[in-house]
Amino acid sequence: MKQASRNAFTLIELLVVIAIIAILAAILFPVFAQAREKARQTSCLSNMKQLGTATMMYVQDYDERMPSDANTTRPDGSFAGDGDWGKDFWMFHFRPYIGQKVGNIQQKGQSVFNCPSGTTLQYMASDDYAAYQFTPAFLQQSWGLVPDAAGNYAWYNSYAINEHLCDEEFPGIEGPNLAAWQAPAENFLFLEANKSEMEGDELSRGPGTFALNNWVGIQARHAGGMNVTYLDGHAGFRKAAWDGPLSSSSSTRRSWRNPPGARDSATDCGPWTAPDTDNVRNVADDPNMGPCK
Repeated sequence: MKQASRNAFTLIELLVVIAIIAILAAILFPVFAQAREKARQTSCLSNMKQLGTATMMYVQDYDERMPSDANTTRPDGSFAGDGDWGKDFWMFHFRPYIGQKVGNIQQKGQSVFNCPSGTTLQYMASDDYAAYQFTPAFLQQSWGLVPDAAGNYAWYNSYAINEHLCDEEFPGIEGPNLAAWQAPAENFLFLEANKSEMEGDELSRGPGTFALNNWVGIQARHAGGMNVTYLDGHAGFRKAAWDGPLSSSSSTRRSWRNPPGARDSATDCGPWTAPDTDNVRNVADDPNMGPCK
């Protein structure tokens, strides 16, 4: 008697196929995730290269100086009542110098100022802009910002400028002429961060448990590393690096190797600092700054 041909899988065969698919998925999904993150890293690096170029163009138009200083007239003709207008809002001053379409800075992932892996939303409350001598009309017409229902302004920004470039708290020391910096290829212009400006004494979290990328400060968004733009305009990828465990105390600053942290809350460390100390590496060079330890 002729046996009927089988036209279906057995349960064992189905289980084998499912197991093979699960194994392949476990192998390939991380590869796909890495490839996606690598693409985001590349896109972010392109953003930061454009920001470096835009900054070089800006400083050439303004006597090689960054946007900074209080109680002065800004490049757009408005009055600066607060010296933080340069380091807090640098993106709007550099935006006209970006060649490609800048995109909508208030939409996530739509602007050159927003890393594809970054989600930081920067706010200006309705009672804040008066300190900078800004008006709603200025913010809307000059910067293209649209307020929310409460009158607050928010935009996506993934990068922090070196605070010492735009800070005129100490005239003639910080916010200097760009040509005065001694090691522009080694000094930071922009870092990936979740705030608009950074310096070496901010590399700690305060009370609580430290967790990388879960604090106000540097963001190692790309496989434990970050893109960096330097003062000569070039940009590249660097791994975040530190010595020993990162705590919640000020000793965290000493632990950082890239970017280098300050030894305590009162000092910074090159390559953050202004000329004469911007590339300091040991106490013998400058007892006030000290080493990155």
